[in-house]
Amino acid sequence: MASLLLLISAAGEACAQRYQPRDTWPYLNEQFLEGTIRLMGGDLDEGRLLNICIADGKLHYVEGSNIMEADMNKVYTARIGDFVYVNRGGKMFKVLVETDHGAVLQFTEVDIEEMNKTDIGYGISSSTASSQHTTLAGLGLTSEMGGFGIAGNSRYEEVLDNKASGKIIPQKESQWLLVGGTMLPASRKDFLAFPGIDKDDAVKFLKENKIKWNKPLSLAKVVEYLAR
Repeated sequence: MASLLLLISAAGEACAQRYQPRDTWPYLNEQFLEGTIRLMGGDLDEGRLLNICIADGKLHYVEGSNIMEADMNKVYTARIGDFVYVNRGGKMFKVLVETDHGAVLQFTEVDIEEMNKTDIGYGISSSTASSQHTTLAGLGLTSEMGGFGIAGNSRYEEVLDNKASGKIIPQKESQWLLVGGTMLPASRKDFLAFPGIDKDDAVKFLKENKIKWNKPLSLAKVVEYLAR
């Protein structure tokens, strides 16, 4: 029993220490990791330290001693550590499952609603934050970097030294379906509203396959169904 309690305690402590982005470090990953950028033309930019800013979904990289924002008009995909991210509409989406005709993607962003209802010291209330745009502007997201305390020529080592000193940023994740060149939210409603779909057959497909809208492998079946 004592050993079991120790295991439970250790697991709880590990969960409690899970990485969370902060306003001084508004990044998806706890560290900038070595990766490769595939450009729109197919060329590879290898060996860079990369991360993704959750304030705007853009790809950042280290150039010399500075943090720089990638030109999202040129980025096609990026491999960062063990994961691949694809650029859709100027934002980087994590590839959860790749299928023959598309992919299941995940997008991580600032949870504006949680930020507004939680007293985290930003001085922003839901009554004054009428939109995501105004709320993000209130956080100081006005620089070309799109980061909280990250300016256009921020020095990497200085930002790294201060990354644990800021306030925690609430975040949320959403799953998306990439079918050919079309993106849609991973939901039953959006699935049944897909252009040209036979709704009766689609409902039958969902029932027969017991589709779980929060399970990437289940959603992969949806991607392939829509790509028929």
